[in-house]
Amino acid sequence: MIHGEYVILDLIPYIAPYLYLMITLGLGKIAGLENRYLLLLCLVPAVFIVVLRGDVGTDTASYMRIIDSFSTETIGGGGTSEVEIGFEYISKFLLFIGLSSKAVVIFISWCVCALVAYAFSRTKDDIIIFVLLVFPIFFYDMTMNGLRYGLSFCLAKIAYDAIEDNKKKTFAIMTLLSISFHLSGFVLLVMLMARKLSFKHLVIGGLCACILLVVFLDRLLFKFSAYGDLEAPSGLSGLAPLLLFALIYISMIVMSFKDVAYLTFLFLLEIAFFILAKFSYAGLRFQFLTLFVLLCTLPRCAVMHSRNRTMFLCLVFFIGILGFVSKSRNMIDGIDSGESPFLPYKFYWESK
Repeated sequence: MIHGEYVILDLIPYIAPYLYLMITLGLGKIAGLENRYLLLLCLVPAVFIVVLRGDVGTDTASYMRIIDSFSTETIGGGGTSEVEIGFEYISKFLLFIGLSSKAVVIFISWCVCALVAYAFSRTKDDIIIFVLLVFPIFFYDMTMNGLRYGLSFCLAKIAYDAIEDNKKKTFAIMTLLSISFHLSGFVLLVMLMARKLSFKHLVIGGLCACILLVVFLDRLLFKFSAYGDLEAPSGLSGLAPLLLFALIYISMIVMSFKDVAYLTFLFLLEIAFFILAKFSYAGLRFQFLTLFVLLCTLPRCAVMHSRNRTMFLCLVFFIGILGFVSKSRNMIDGIDSGESPFLPYKFYWESK
């Protein structure tokens, strides 16, 4: 049996950057630092934990095997890959210039860190929501486990901000890059843009969906067959993201009723994916995607500009802590299991 005090000690590499992040945000705001510099400063310890890790992160070992399999292929070669074309090509390029599979994984993890800092430093409210909710719920998973969705989700957020600012070229480039790293990036963008859905958006979305279906048909079929063979881990799978979503949703509509239609639309999707998670692991993935959509759109919602803003931010502060506890619980449950668990954390020089 693992004693509680030892587990807490094991979690220090993850807890310390979280505490530093919140403290530095407050001090940085007092000092009047510019948004992007402030978030970069806040993330320094967390980035070190990500890039100096050894074989840590549930899917790290799997990614290394996948990248090793690319070492015998040319940049354009190979059959149907289990990863998207963008991830495949960048991995092959990095291997081609002499990096090891481990170095490729670490480099891509660093890229996710850089992208997440850029994506959530656009405004003061973006930074606040990142620190209070995105970091505790998503950061370690995006940068040390699900690297492809980490890249894709950050690029999709940048694309969404670009179209909101009427930067159409940036939107197109970021959208294509997002989809090239993970196809769920397209779903995320559609759900974000549903907030201001128009006939034009429906037409553009339909055309993009048809093009994607033609271009990525083989990869889509491969993914659907892979997900079909997976079942959700347990009967309670998906309860944590559903609870977090429900708490944020209730807090938002109680404090401000203005965005209730769109928020309810997302909440109904979250419930539908929770039901799907009883039958397929894909449902759990889509639950976290829908939760990420909510966090991306939250800085633009009326509640952030209402008279109840301070009270709402206090509530989401505690919701974020609950999300961090949930992620920590998952890390503890997987301690010493698999080839690259989150716990115990090991620096690269401590790995075999």
